[in-house]
Amino acid sequence: MTYFNTTTKNQELKQLQFQFAYNTPFPWVKFSIAILFLILAALLTIPLYARAIEDRIAQPATEKTAKITFQTIDENDRLVYDVVVDTGGQAINLVGAYIDFATSSATLEKIDLENSFCELVIENSIDNEFGQARIFCGKPFPGANGILNVGQLTFKKITNDTPVISFGKETMVLANDGLGTDVLKR
Repeated sequence: MTYFNTTTKNQELKQLQFQFAYNTPFPWVKFSIAILFLILAALLTIPLYARAIEDRIAQPATEKTAKITFQTIDENDRLVYDVVVDTGGQAINLVGAYIDFATSSATLEKIDLENSFCELVIENSIDNEFGQARIFCGKPFPGANGILNVGQLTFKKITNDTPVISFGKETMVLANDGLGTDVLKR
């Protein structure tokens, strides 16, 4: 007659049940718990991150303090002008300079942005047929402040007259206030 040791069999059965419960209770459960934990952590940190960004952004610009001008550098058979922005003490992050010039006295050969404050150039174009040029560029957060070089224009003289150049009405200087406020004093 064979006797079974029920205690040993019960212990073996419990151990098998434990192994099954620990090792194979749907592997996706562990993965799901980890994903839920990451989502919860992200949701808790987003408001803290947003608050930190909000503290770093300047208050909305209320005054138009920026000025944009041309500065003559050289006068030979070519004229070189620097396009300069004085931010008036406000941080800016975008300049859109729309430049008009008389095609009867000069042609625009190039726009040089090598010494520009801009890190991101959106548009840099010349149209000698219509006497227009555009420089649209900027610097991401935190922007820039002070007297800034936007670009350098090199004109070739056609006549001995000094070319008439001016900024178009679309010209803008945008504050780094999170709202894109135009702070160009007209």
